[in-house]
Amino acid sequence: MASFTCFLIGTDTLLQECGDILRSQNHTIRGVITAASRLKRWAVQSNLEVIDPSSDYASVLSTTSFDYLFSTTHLEKIPDRILELPRPCAINFHHGPLPRYAGMNAPAWALIKQERQYGVCWHRMTAAIGQGPVLKRENFAIDPDETAVSLNTKCLAAGVRSFSLLVADLAGNGVVEEIQGSAGHSYFGRYYRPTAAAVLDWNRSGAELDALVRALVAALVVEGRGRHADFTASWLPVACSAVAP
Repeated sequence: MASFTCFLIGTDTLLQECGDILRSQNHTIRGVITAASRLKRWAVQSNLEVIDPSSDYASVLSTTSFDYLFSTTHLEKIPDRILELPRPCAINFHHGPLPRYAGMNAPAWALIKQERQYGVCWHRMTAAIGQGPVLKRENFAIDPDETAVSLNTKCLAAGVRSFSLLVADLAGNGVVEEIQGSAGHSYFGRYYRPTAAAVLDWNRSGAELDALVRALVAALVVEGRGRHADFTASWLPVACSAVAP
């Protein structure tokens, strides 16, 4: 199995999980591009160079040759000139099944649309966002009581599992590219919102309202115990539900 070199860019723990997989399989990480404190600590402890994503990091990457750039939940567009630097390609993790759920907050939209199957994928990055060939995917079922929190957790777990398989394929030159077709393609932009500003309209079915609430509540923090507990809901950036009069 051939080893390869790479850079990582991202903001959450999936980057660290992927980094640990790469290091365990004797691949070389040349640096980590992140502004997340936890990831910077991990990189420093792992003797990896930390690069500020707000800097001209293209100039840093261009000083050395490397095989892959792995992007995990990096929400800003990576400039085309950076995508051209890795020798084979740059690869992005998408927390949704392409081409059907491209864009932002895909798990929430899948719940709103009452999907029963979902998935994640790793795809080659191109100038056209989210439209590069899929290199590895994993599909799974959505539970009837699934929330945005639980579905995102499933996505991260599937991302780790599928990344391990992808790395083995890359090292063994066994990657099969799945070209995305235009059929069934949908894109959910950063500012795309549910209809009627996510107002809970009692003229809609109970199933629709239940799906909407489960999709938008990102977490429920409970402070205290018993009848003195303080329940604080936090919401995904898609919208906050309100009740229609």
